[in-house]
Amino acid sequence: MQREKVLQFGKREKIKKSLSKAFAIFNEGKCLYNQDKDDLALEKFVLAEKMGFESDEMFTYMTWLYGRDLDDKTLEYADKALIIDEENGYIYFLKGSFLYDKSQLDEALELLLKAEELDYDARGLYTQISYIYESKSDYLKALAFASKAVKKYPDDMYAQYRKASVYYCMNNYKEALEYFQKAEKLGMNDSETYSRISYCYSMIKEHKKALLYANKAILLDKNNPFAYYRKGFIYYANEEYEKALKLYLEAERLKSDEQYYFDMFARVSWIYQNIKNDMTLAMEYADKALKLNPKDAFCRYRKGCVLSYGLKKYSESLDYLKKAYNLDKSFPEIFFDIANTYMNLKRYKLALKYIAEGLEAFPQNLDLLKIKAAILHLMDKTKESKAIIEILLKEDSTDLWLQQAYAVALCDQKDYDRVIEILFPIQDKLEKINPFAIFSLAYSYFKTKNFENALDYLLLYSQKEDMTLLEYKDKKMIRQVMKVLEKKYLNDKRIQTIKENFKSVL
Repeated sequence: MQREKVLQFGKREKIKKSLSKAFAIFNEGKCLYNQDKDDLALEKFVLAEKMGFESDEMFTYMTWLYGRDLDDKTLEYADKALIIDEENGYIYFLKGSFLYDKSQLDEALELLLKAEELDYDARGLYTQISYIYESKSDYLKALAFASKAVKKYPDDMYAQYRKASVYYCMNNYKEALEYFQKAEKLGMNDSETYSRISYCYSMIKEHKKALLYANKAILLDKNNPFAYYRKGFIYYANEEYEKALKLYLEAERLKSDEQYYFDMFARVSWIYQNIKNDMTLAMEYADKALKLNPKDAFCRYRKGCVLSYGLKKYSESLDYLKKAYNLDKSFPEIFFDIANTYMNLKRYKLALKYIAEGLEAFPQNLDLLKIKAAILHLMDKTKESKAIIEILLKEDSTDLWLQQAYAVALCDQKDYDRVIEILFPIQDKLEKINPFAIFSLAYSYFKTKNFENALDYLLLYSQKEDMTLLEYKDKKMIRQVMKVLEKKYLNDKRIQTIKENFKSVL
């Protein structure tokens, strides 16, 4: 219970029963109090009261002394003091501070504001009021009282820190950083402060300084999970995912049950899915994130992505993606991934519906335009698809996805020499971009009667494609090519391997 120990009084003591011996014992208590012999002082005050002595000054001392240990007698003696002197702002402050420390914030606020009304002045008064308003998300009032603390007590590190904290909660990271650093210069050199400074630097994209302060936080307290959490985010932002994962897991080992870790677990899920290719752990951490914050859009989105891309449970995935969509439409990926999931379910009209909505909000988003082209192609609207791709290629002719998509469209239009010209130089990239482009290359070689190359690329395609994604027309073309190649290469081992890989198709 942090209090200003120098007591302040409006009126002087009013002695109800002035027994000389009791009064003498009270004065002994005052001397002990001023010598910081607090426990002995309290014994004297208790004895003086038993002997019949009462005064607002003594009851104020006793309020402070009981308040050190959050003893409920604090309120009893504050009330006794106020009966004698109801205009003493310091008593209201002590009583309010006691309730503040007991997390009874509404009751505390009323008393603290009363203390201010009675012209009591202390740094703790303003910072406590500021914190209570912050907890109510009333940031303007929180900032006003934090600013008052800074104005009246510019050399107090707690005042500077309080104002920084309000800006921090308001996501005003440059302003928060200014006051955190002032607090640091004044002596606020703890692990939590460094962690928050690190976060501010991360949010303004100064990653080197963010890393410096994260390391400072860990050096000060190797058991501070938030410091590891912060350092992990820096590496994550820099796409150093292995380092980020190691730090996230250390933060989890130290403490993982607090609500603010939900976004860390969501990112751990992403790393396990996209870097480690471990869908079991990707799902485990997506569930952990959701458990900590079941109403968070990103947590729902993350689980939806694991289900869709990792486990190919498209219908189940849509439940989570749509809930995320209903909570937050501020990021283009939500439209893309819902559309992509509908596309994998071959529900193309619904996919286009979400793409249209996404493009209305993000008209220049390249990924949304790409998937629109892909869906139109699957709907046999090759001209419309190709027109989008040609526009995008004018913006970036080096984009490999656009190159292969253009080649696939050209294959539909029977421009086989051009398909080979585009796809052959990037053949080793096609597996990750779009395996079906490998078939377009094989088919183009087949149609230009280069059967040896056609067989090689058809074999490669049979090893890379997800058979569940094939359209009826794709299966028909594969059968057509195999019928001819099987006659030409009857005893070729490549034919047998392709037949085995494509047994669900052939």
